[in-house]
Amino acid sequence: MAPGKFMLRRNLLFRYRGGELVQEVGDSTDYSARYVAKVFETCRVSFGPRRVYKRSRVSDFVWCLENRVNSSVHNALFPGTPAPRSVSERATEPSDWDPDDIR
Repeated sequence: MAPGKFMLRRNLLFRYRGGELVQEVGDSTDYSARYVAKVFETCRVSFGPRRVYKRSRVSDFVWCLENRVNSSVHNALFPGTPAPRSVSERATEPSDWDPDDIR
């Protein structure tokens, strides 16, 4: 992995072996640490008018990385947590960014 890169894993799970991040076969999604940190820092979720909050769940962060919310997918992947109506963040997506690569 290139210096300054942060490997995104499915469902944001990371695996380390001997202090090194181990990449799974077929999983090559990577974005700069600066981009991921900016999304994490600026991620906001909305549950309706005047109900906008800083992200507080892994699911919030996933939806901010994807710049979208899919309620049926949310309910399947994150049971027991309410699905936000919308999300926002202030990072500039990299040129190779694709929301379908996040999950």
